[in-house]
Amino acid sequence: MSIRVKRTGSYRILNTNKKSISIKALRNYIKHIEQQNGLFDKNGDHVSRNDFMKRVIGQKNQGIAAYKIAISFRKHEVKEYKFHIKKIVREMMGQYEQKNKVQMDWIGAFCEGKRPCCNIVIRGRTHADKPVSIKKKNIEQMEYDARQAKNSLYQNKRILFVSTGIPFPYWPIEHSIAKALNMITHHSLTINQGDDILQVVQEFNPDLVIVLLGHNGYLAEKISLIRQLGVKTALWATDDPYFIDISKEVATYYDYVFTIDTGCIGFYRSIGCQKVFHLPLATDPEVFRPMNVASSYCSDICFVGSLYGARRIAFFNSISSYLLTKKVLLVGLYWDQIQNYSLFQDKIRLGWTPGEEAARYYNGAKIVINLHREHNENQNQFLVPALSINNRTFEVASCGSFQLTDIRPDLHEFYTPGLEIETFENPDDFINKIEYYLKNENERKKIEMNGLKRTLQENTYEKRLRQLLDICFS
Repeated sequence: MSIRVKRTGSYRILNTNKKSISIKALRNYIKHIEQQNGLFDKNGDHVSRNDFMKRVIGQKNQGIAAYKIAISFRKHEVKEYKFHIKKIVREMMGQYEQKNKVQMDWIGAFCEGKRPCCNIVIRGRTHADKPVSIKKKNIEQMEYDARQAKNSLYQNKRILFVSTGIPFPYWPIEHSIAKALNMITHHSLTINQGDDILQVVQEFNPDLVIVLLGHNGYLAEKISLIRQLGVKTALWATDDPYFIDISKEVATYYDYVFTIDTGCIGFYRSIGCQKVFHLPLATDPEVFRPMNVASSYCSDICFVGSLYGARRIAFFNSISSYLLTKKVLLVGLYWDQIQNYSLFQDKIRLGWTPGEEAARYYNGAKIVINLHREHNENQNQFLVPALSINNRTFEVASCGSFQLTDIRPDLHEFYTPGLEIETFENPDDFINKIEYYLKNENERKKIEMNGLKRTLQENTYEKRLRQLLDICFS
């Protein structure tokens, strides 16, 4: 449940013989917002608590009931929706007024702490001129309306997504992105970088153009013209830092640059990009999901990916003798390069693996290996460090599979080692962890379920695209 609404108290300003109630006394009634900044109400973002209290005092003889409620968000959703919390609250309160035929006066304050929430003090009268009474059914309705407001934030935005047009390995990611955009907005369109983007922009009239990868100088020049039309533009650099030599040539043409690696943020800013944000890849839970698979996909240990790069080749060669003693599946390109290949042939499935097929191997494995590439591979002449995790991390977890991964500095931002994922530091540590978790199935299953739960809450493409839109339209 992503949004919770609860009643946290009520204060009835009763009829009284006193001529007035002091501001100081009334502060005791609404002290839970006394220390908060950024107060807001239905009409504006700069609200005086004193004015609100005076309005309450002014109607004390009518027996106004003042309630306080709290609308709370999961911690990860505060980051996602913090630019829109006021809009969500206003929509929620507006729906409440309309459905219950009441006139409301309220003041809100957002609190960003261990349990992020927005505290709201409400006063009001019904159309029958009676004090508002907020009951359980009203709270349930508020909760529903708040979720509806959250889900409809970008329904009317027009989003143009420009894919690479390259089948491998980008098409599955692009398909998931396009699908997520269709879930978020009623007006999204996907084209390839080879299409006439200027004509499409003139016909489609987008609010935002999102370009994946963007390694096309001709396209970058078109982006400059699109910006002159007043259309926002965003580059999602999904091959960082490995091809940052190419990305740096086009990044400055865009309003926003989103990189999948935090190690690249400073680099982009150093070349003149002013709005740079970390936006990792994610998972498509319709593709990568728990499922039963045929025995041909089952293994004790599995790795899906290509055997290339000096570090990856060296690692697998160092554990090759150990792997020969286990039920192992190595799936992907270039595995004919592994040491003792002739002994591994029955454990190797050569060829590129589509996402649906990879998901079957993940589901059939007791332990899935994840090993990141070195930062100095491919085209990274400035040796920009690779600090963030790859999309395989999210995809394996999304299958509810146990994952043993090497360590990236940003890993703890997404998963807690030992609770939602497990890590290794070197070949010896890898072997020790494999032996331990093969023998401790219950512990392995707990980590699998924890990783799956967090992934579905935080790391889907729908979540990523909402984060991107929040930034671009904040």
